[in-house]
Amino acid sequence: MQIARKEPARVLPSVWNGVIIVGLAAALWLGLAFFTRGTVGELFGKRTDFTPSLIAAQVFREGASPYTPNVTARIQEAMFGVQLTADEDQQRVAHPAYTALVLLPFTLVPEETAIALWSALQLVLLTAVPILWIAILGWKPRPWVVAGLVVAFLLLFRYPMMTYVLGQFVGTVLFGFSLAIWALRRGSPILAGLALVLCMMPPTFGVFLVGLALLPEVLRGRWRAALVFVGVMTLLCVITFLRIGWWIPDWLATLSAYREYANPYFAPEILPLPVQIVLTLAALLVCGRVIWRWWRAGGDEAWQDAMSAAILTLMLLLPQTGSYYLSALMIVAVIAARRIARRGQWVGAAVWAAGVGLPWLLYLSPDRGPYEVLVMPLAMAALWAYGRRARVTAA
Repeated sequence: MQIARKEPARVLPSVWNGVIIVGLAAALWLGLAFFTRGTVGELFGKRTDFTPSLIAAQVFREGASPYTPNVTARIQEAMFGVQLTADEDQQRVAHPAYTALVLLPFTLVPEETAIALWSALQLVLLTAVPILWIAILGWKPRPWVVAGLVVAFLLLFRYPMMTYVLGQFVGTVLFGFSLAIWALRRGSPILAGLALVLCMMPPTFGVFLVGLALLPEVLRGRWRAALVFVGVMTLLCVITFLRIGWWIPDWLATLSAYREYANPYFAPEILPLPVQIVLTLAALLVCGRVIWRWWRAGGDEAWQDAMSAAILTLMLLLPQTGSYYLSALMIVAVIAARRIARRGQWVGAAVWAAGVGLPWLLYLSPDRGPYEVLVMPLAMAALWAYGRRARVTAA
């Protein structure tokens, strides 16, 4: 959707403030990495989702392709000490080779340290996501409200913590998207284009967020962010081609094989087929209607509705290999929180907390995977609708 530009209160009023914030974030990152190395790292060792990508980066630095059986065996030995049977998740490298290029700095330290640094980085970036969206919305809550939102997302919402423990990439993707939206709303398309590159690691989920950010800009004739994004992605790919050759067919073959044993969840598939069809069509129709209303009339509130509807539809209909992708629903929850806060009612706060805390209730389900990716988008849709009602009532 088109980014409705306005002039909210400046979050970073000076370069020095920006330097201080980055410095504090770096200190938090390193401190959390030290903590992770001695706790989560001791518990799980190298059995994380980051390990295949880390070894792929090591192999890329050696000038070899990460998509060979020898590399897969090397990953399995590093993670489990043995080679896996054919019916198990093979832990093949499922990311494009340019991800290995970006991860090269992590190959300069021992593997255990690199894993701790990466996991800690994901949690820091996911902490920054709701803060960025508070700035995007021009919301100026009291510090204790900001702290409460962050703590709620980290402790109640569960998915950011899953990303942290598993060493996933969701924090990088959501931070890149959020930073890009923040930059576009402030007329900084170059920064936006650079930030969106982070969404392509991996592209299977992030490419939809890239489209969400860039398509409205392009349709409005604003090409700078898209050109920067395409230019940087092209440069990264060219460098990898020169280093290890034409890797795209091997990556696509690996990706196809990964989908066969990873069993991605399509949320509506647990429902009877007629209900699946109705739910899918209803989600697309509601999303299209909300976006069209915003496109025709404009307005910041309409833009927020369009963004919420697009993310909800994406999370409901996009097949997912893990529920950690549901971290994206934090964006919808922040938008709802801002609207509920206008009424200043404890009932609204309780409703919001119940929605954000629902993942722990779902955690008790023995086969929560398929149910979780269906229930959580629907629950956040209900929270969004409640927030819209709060907005109308407050108005």
